[in-house]
Amino acid sequence: MLYVYTEYRSSSGALLCHDDLEEDLAHNVWSLKSIGSLVGLVGSFVGWWNSLVTNNLLMWTQPLEHFLKCNVDAAIVFMSGHAGYGCIIRNRLGSVLGAIHGILPGIRNPSVAEVLGIREVLSWIKDLALSHVLIEFDALSIVNGLNSSIPNSSSVGLILEDCKI
Repeated sequence: MLYVYTEYRSSSGALLCHDDLEEDLAHNVWSLKSIGSLVGLVGSFVGWWNSLVTNNLLMWTQPLEHFLKCNVDAAIVFMSGHAGYGCIIRNRLGSVLGAIHGILPGIRNPSVAEVLGIREVLSWIKDLALSHVLIEFDALSIVNGLNSSIPNSSSVGLILEDCKI
């Protein structure tokens, strides 16, 4: 498996850090006073996301030749105290070959959610007997941990070790 990090940049070229976006969005959601405010916030976020796509600042890129690409992400649902993950596998032409999603009960830490989601996805890929799969996600610390040969005894590090082949 190859693990790569995806960066998102604003229209000004500034790096949009996944953890910063998640923390900022969570802070804004918790400070809202009404459902109308939440709907407005979500509308603003969707508008911002669409502008990234429309201006070609965010787009899917082909995997290397003879590889499949698996895009993975996880998110925390603070109000439920759970996390969720999802992935989609595509070939070089962008055709969807499969997708999976799941709930991670009781997980409130974004890094733990990311690595548990990746572990579930890797297990699924193994069950499908797929090879030459490029795993792409947006958590740089997890990519660095997976690509590192230095053991990590933290809670995230122990799960990372389980993901290494």
